Amino acid sequence: MGRRQFLFGATGLAAAAVAGCTTTPPAAFVADTRPAMPDPAMMYAAIPGEKFPVPAARIDLIDPKYYRQAVKDPTGEKPGTIVVDTPKRFLYLVQENGRAIRYGVGIGRDGFAWGGRAKIQYKRKWPKWTPPPMSSPM
Repeated sequence: MGRRQFLFGATGLAAAAVAGCTTTPPAAFVADTRPAMPDPAMMYAAIPGEKFPVPAARIDLIDPKYYRQAVKDPTGEKPGTIVVDTPKRFLYLVQENGRAIRYGVGIGRDGFAWGGRAKIQYKRKWPKWTPPPMSSPM
């Protein structure tokens, strides 16, 4: 997963994940914090060639625990599943072989109110997003 996908993930996936993912109780997460990439400055560098150019992130303002990292999968979900741990502000993209890519995400107020399971119906580049309707947890 590349830097561009992360940057979209930090903004768009956070919103999409809250709209179409599984939330899990915070006690279920025990992470292996080995970084996926050794140079955070490269992961968060500017992406100028996009329809909406993305500036470099101020990584000096980000706690390193929120950098994108390859971790042991704490979710128990099948590969390809996106799981958001809302209280800890992590998004997990479940991989093969008991691994996951963990991202730090921002969660808006509406995101804390929503919970349950949902299916991402489709993906778009530069999508528009609105909070999903409230539903009862499954």
